[in-house]
Amino acid sequence: LLSGVDFSTYKVLNFCDNNLQTNGRTDIPDLIAANTPLRSLHLYSNRLNNDDAVLIAQSLGGNTNLSLLDVSDNVIQERGMRALYEAVSDTSTLNALSDSNHSCLLVGLSEDFNVYAINWDSGANGLYTHRMLKIHRLMAERYRSGRGTVPHLNLEMGGGDSVLLAPFLMESV
Repeated sequence: LLSGVDFSTYKVLNFCDNNLQTNGRTDIPDLIAANTPLRSLHLYSNRLNNDDAVLIAQSLGGNTNLSLLDVSDNVIQERGMRALYEAVSDTSTLNALSDSNHSCLLVGLSEDFNVYAINWDSGANGLYTHRMLKIHRLMAERYRSGRGTVPHLNLEMGGGDSVLLAPFLMESV
């Protein structure tokens, strides 16, 4: 599908309503992983499935240019949506959250995966602000649950002295 095309100057690609199915090919994830100057990728109204979504999610990790990915109206189910959601907001640990993609707004996930609450356009400092807001939200969620942040820091960083990192963590938020 995409072989032989030079994407170094493309900012927007619109593949909507093309009845696309990859049949295991990785052209789309490879394009995303290449971190080209592409800003918007519209893939809505195709036949992308869970496997496609998982591959796309994996490719988002190193991409810092893509700011919009629309996967609406495909055959992506819960497994694929979860993979995409976690690509932009993995709250399993602070490190995983920090490593999430903070530049891409996902469109087309079910209401169970509210990406608008965690990843919205906030201007020139969007990438920093997204990471900062996500870390703040995770820390606040941990605090409200009654567990606090320190036990998580101890667990995630493997030691009793990790509480000494708390001021630096708070400063970054």
